Amino acid sequence: ANAKVGDGEAGVKRQFLKALRKVVDVDGDAKITYAELFSYAHKRHTEGGDVMGRGMMWLDKDKDGKVTLDEMESGLSLDETMAQDMKDHSAAKFKAADNDKDGLLTEDELVHYFHPASKQEVLLLEAGKQFEELDKDKDGKLTLVEFYGDFEVPAEIIAYSAAKHDHTKPVKDAVAQEFVVLDEDGDHRLSVEEFKHIHTGEHHIRHDMQTFLTEIDADGDGHVSMEEIETKYDTMD
Repeated sequence: ANAKVGDGEAGVKRQFLKALRKVVDVDGDAKITYAELFSYAHKRHTEGGDVMGRGMMWLDKDKDGKVTLDEMESGLSLDETMAQDMKDHSAAKFKAADNDKDGLLTEDELVHYFHPASKQEVLLLEAGKQFEELDKDKDGKLTLVEFYGDFEVPAEIIAYSAAKHDHTKPVKDAVAQEFVVLDEDGDHRLSVEEFKHIHTGEHHIRHDMQTFLTEIDADGDGHVSMEEIETKYDTMD
């Protein structure tokens, strides 16, 4: 009986791995590259899926399959008691998410509103607004201290920032670690272009996919074969 159960589990595993290869291995060479892994993970990260279907049901009051700006504001409780800049920002996002500019959002367009990383125009609006709020001295760059926003900045982080992030002394603070990863050019300040990745999660995806590839790629050829995935499958989270 146990052998049959094991065979069944093995069969399910093989089917899962074949399905994985089909959607990730774009060129069909039976090997998965870092580029293919990143592309697949990034696509999944920016898709709305069933969540947007539920969002449409909740927002679409007249059930015509599209969401108006009024329906959006009503659904999000953006009434006259809300700050005008919040309503203006929501309206700007709505307009940017509206691909065909008909003043209505379909389910696919709704994804852009709630997942800014799925469309560059919406992403820049969302990141730009948050960046402007954090940039206290309005110099167009964020320091580590500014990056903390309204949260209390630990004394050791103030010292770390003043020392231009001495990397010989690794910092354990999660916010500071995030800042260092986002700071692609290493100038100890974040531009809007760097800051926007906090919304895309791209830096985390790159790290996670590279870690996955390194752990699975037993022969170190820069590709992951199905045999290597099968070997490691049972130990993966």
